[in-house]
Amino acid sequence: MKETKFYDSAIDKFKHRDFNSALELFLRSIEEDPANFKAYNYAGIIFGMADSAERASKYFDKAIELKPEFSDAYSNKGIILSGQGRYEEALSFFQKAKSIAPANEMNYYNHAVALQEIGKIDEAICEFRKTIMINKNNAQAHFHLALLLLMTGDFREGWAEYEWGYKSGDILDRKIYKLRWDGSNFAGKKIYIYSDQGFGDTFQFIRFLPEVKKRGGEIILEVEPQVKEIAERFGYFDKLVIGNKERRPAADFDIYIPLLSIPGTVGTNISGEPYLSASPEKIEEWKEIINSSGKLKAGFVWTGNIYPPRNKKRHMNLTDFAFLFEIKGIEWYSLQKDAGTDFIGYPVTDLGLKLNDFDDTAAAVSNLDLVISIDTSVAHIAGAMGKKCWLLLANVPDWRWGISGENSAWYNSVKCFRQTERGNWKEVLENVKSELLKLAEDFNEQ
Repeated sequence: MKETKFYDSAIDKFKHRDFNSALELFLRSIEEDPANFKAYNYAGIIFGMADSAERASKYFDKAIELKPEFSDAYSNKGIILSGQGRYEEALSFFQKAKSIAPANEMNYYNHAVALQEIGKIDEAICEFRKTIMINKNNAQAHFHLALLLLMTGDFREGWAEYEWGYKSGDILDRKIYKLRWDGSNFAGKKIYIYSDQGFGDTFQFIRFLPEVKKRGGEIILEVEPQVKEIAERFGYFDKLVIGNKERRPAADFDIYIPLLSIPGTVGTNISGEPYLSASPEKIEEWKEIINSSGKLKAGFVWTGNIYPPRNKKRHMNLTDFAFLFEIKGIEWYSLQKDAGTDFIGYPVTDLGLKLNDFDDTAAAVSNLDLVISIDTSVAHIAGAMGKKCWLLLANVPDWRWGISGENSAWYNSVKCFRQTERGNWKEVLENVKSELLKLAEDFNEQ
């Protein structure tokens, strides 16, 4: 291989993120020297960035053909396959990259991510640890390791590793320049607690406020406006403030801690018993909306926020769910926000337009007999209120639901229905149908 003037110019453009010009120059470099395996590799990277996975893959293949011991091309080919959801195929490329370049931390990291996505959790943990052995400051490896440790129930090490999320960028670092609480008694001081992640996280982790309250002092709790009423009823704080767009603290304080860092500080003593409640007044209001005809009243959610992209695997289409509507003896209520006209032709009452905040959601859930939901905040509300909830999970779910079993350590009333094959909701929903037929029959015999 000879590095030509086109190749040198392409590298310069690539370094300055002028990818269109770089691609043109890499392709001209290949014309000038068809043996330039590095140019093929770089061209593949740029095609991959442009979502041209098939073209990228061909260029990586050519780089490998020209230079069979070129680890970067194997690694990049594996990344492309992973991006297409072809994780099993990607594994062999990451393994080859590791064998050629065993000192490259990212070969282990990429291998670990692929293993994680196909449910080989123990092997993925091992590969993330190897990544960290090579580079102890690889924040993304630490954070991925944290999630897998938490998934397997290793809370002690898992929560310690979780804090790397602030360095990896997976969790927003507010950069508060005051002392962070270390779990010690803080009598005479004000502590600021905030949740900077999803609504479901707030509902799940607000349970730990009593442990903070035991350690004295004044608690200032920041929440989003949609959560305000539910948080007020839960209590265990002295002042409630609403978060602002700038993510700046909304009150004066002495020390602080993010809500999701509390269990790693005070210990993860979990009870699956209910701890949240709906407004009695709103429960009565929603009784007028959710008719009591004597049938089983089931609410459901089939999709939610698809960002970040890794959340997409949690969701399904309404058409996947729709065959359940054929079961007799059930009144169906959608708890889905912004469903639009999706329900036309289905025997479903759409509650979404009436759900102004989570206080409404909680009141609606209180009037239902069952909630069927993918992994969303609605499932957390149902579980935290002790409402029967059937949770539909991807084959590798979010860490909090573990990797196997029907029960949830966090909520006694939640039953997990898990995919056994990536992306296949059919088996999950067939199992739900079987259980639902029994439940509807038993309910209507009462």
